[in-house]
Amino acid sequence: MPGKYHVKVKDAPARFEPVPRYCGLEVEGCLGCLVCVKRSSCIYQIYSKRRFDPAQVVDSGDNLCVSCLRCVQECKKAILSRAVNPAFEQMGDDYWTPEVIAAIWKQAESGQIPVTGAGYRGPFTGPGFDQMWTDMSEIVRPTRDGIHGREYISTVIELGARPARLDIDGQGRLRSGLPPFREIALPVILDLPARGMMSDSVRQGFALAAESLETLAVAQGAEASRLLTDRRRSLIVRFDPKRDRIEQLEGVPIIELAYTVGVLKQAAALKAKMPGVIVSIRLPLDEHAVERALRLVSGGAEIIHLQADLKGRGLGRRKRHFVTGLMREVHLKLVEACLRDRATLLLSGGIALAEHVPKMLICGADAVGVELALLAALECRLCRECAEPCPVAMKDAAADWVAQRIVNLIGSWHSQLIEVMGAMGLREARRLRGEMGRAMFFEELERENFGPLFGKRIARSAEAVSRHADPLAVKSGPQQRRFSPAGDKVAFCGSRFRNQLGKYKVVRSSACKACGKCAEVCGRGVHRLAGRRMLEPRSHLCTGPEFCRSQGAFCEELCPEQALRVGPDPLWRTFGDPRWPAELIVSTWLQAETGQPPDNGLEYRTGASGGGFDRMDFLFPKQPPDPGLRPEEIDLSIPLNRRGDGRPHITLGFPIYGGGMSFGSISLVTMLCRARAYQVFNSFTSTGEGGYPDELKE
Repeated sequence: MPGKYHVKVKDAPARFEPVPRYCGLEVEGCLGCLVCVKRSSCIYQIYSKRRFDPAQVVDSGDNLCVSCLRCVQECKKAILSRAVNPAFEQMGDDYWTPEVIAAIWKQAESGQIPVTGAGYRGPFTGPGFDQMWTDMSEIVRPTRDGIHGREYISTVIELGARPARLDIDGQGRLRSGLPPFREIALPVILDLPARGMMSDSVRQGFALAAESLETLAVAQGAEASRLLTDRRRSLIVRFDPKRDRIEQLEGVPIIELAYTVGVLKQAAALKAKMPGVIVSIRLPLDEHAVERALRLVSGGAEIIHLQADLKGRGLGRRKRHFVTGLMREVHLKLVEACLRDRATLLLSGGIALAEHVPKMLICGADAVGVELALLAALECRLCRECAEPCPVAMKDAAADWVAQRIVNLIGSWHSQLIEVMGAMGLREARRLRGEMGRAMFFEELERENFGPLFGKRIARSAEAVSRHADPLAVKSGPQQRRFSPAGDKVAFCGSRFRNQLGKYKVVRSSACKACGKCAEVCGRGVHRLAGRRMLEPRSHLCTGPEFCRSQGAFCEELCPEQALRVGPDPLWRTFGDPRWPAELIVSTWLQAETGQPPDNGLEYRTGASGGGFDRMDFLFPKQPPDPGLRPEEIDLSIPLNRRGDGRPHITLGFPIYGGGMSFGSISLVTMLCRARAYQVFNSFTSTGEGGYPDELKE
């Protein structure tokens, strides 16, 4: 058995300060406190570690900051804030998003798997690869742990043709030789990016990385005969019969031809001159790809290299279709013709994340080509157009640094690949090819399972959801409190932090004359008049311009001095995610403070993931079936152990219990408080992996 394949990653620091996702803001008005929150509140010591780079005009603190917002919430004058960096949002495009680029940067620098610590935080589904979910049925089996487990998981594959059958004589020997093939250590090749300012050192770095990774890099014929001649055994060389000479490619394992009508004749001519070479045919993934692939494999093609665009879409008339579907069409057509095992299928175009590799293998590819992600690994910001001067001076990058960054990126992807395979219970990458039963496709699930029940899926905006009537609201008056199942156990418990976060920001300029008009019209307590001066606006209480206009009480428009400005707070976009948007987080805080749903217009019922519970809503009748029914008359209890098998009968006060949390993730105080809180509702809480501390026995 061969030795366990291991990618040798090591730190390859960035040459330029990465573009930060968020920027720190500090406005005028510092009180000059003796103990500044920059020193006392930041547990990560960002303010002492930060450095300013005058050449790039970048503050390193923006990259070091983890956006916990503690300094923002504790500053006595509330002069600190954060905002989304416009330069970050301008990187890439709708497919190669800034988040994808930033993830590639981190992996290329360290070679480590990016871990958020909070699970998957993105949308429930999305376009392209995000509509495809992989099988994780073996994820709890420790021996199959891809990185640390005892069982070896192989990612080796072979490139080349396979014989239709083996012809063996009576003595067990092959009567005919096997076709040439090339073994690579992982199902990834380094393709040639279609754009980018690549110098000789960058191209040498690509070839060096391929050699280190035990895979292959695509190169031009001229490069293989001169610049990269020492590493030609790690190359797939693009060959143009009109321009290149076959004699200069001695020792190259794979030669690639562009598809033409007579490409099989060109391949045969190459094989006649170099019998040991493997010929790959690059085929555009357009409307003719399926029939052409079938004809090429029937004609003896060894490798079909399917080419999509940089966003993973088809070409020609198939430009609206994604590679997952297009790849399956080609694969299944060859399976139907009993030809799939005769040739190798490669796919290039749109491979941006580690998860895209196993997903393409599931769709039928033997391996994938990585192209634009290689440039991103070299700190490229994937500008719309390459132009001088390059913001990261890519042409000046040293070959060794280029190679290590690419090795780190692919090393991180390799670790994630074997983690996914381990979770599926697979021990080799060859088994993953075409295993479509190992994946689920969102659109198919919707159509087959929910379509017959609910019809076609319709998109509904968050605004539409928020307009639905709140069934918990008591209509008798604004001062009437809502019913609470906890009764008199609910008591106001305010935040420990000085500055609460709000959706809107209210700013008062020096033109204010302290007339108190704003305090008079605002029913939310945002503005307060203290004698002859106005106190700082409490922005977190503001419900926004639209609501106030609907009530005829918008302070900005009614201020006689035009000294007020009200608008969205940039800070609001710097925390939360589709699963837990900022509105859901803050509304949860408010419910924990008051014991009541928020009455300031924040969405507190659903997130923004677009799936799961966020797609479910209750449909209440316009008129209650029993107008006389009071909330306190509704029984929320639920009995357990109802089988009558002798076990004790237990009744929960309401159908919720505290889920298990690892003791290492919470403190003992938190564990005790959770237990005491659930006692109020006559329910339970799980200790999780924390065991059973003695303090819980009281």
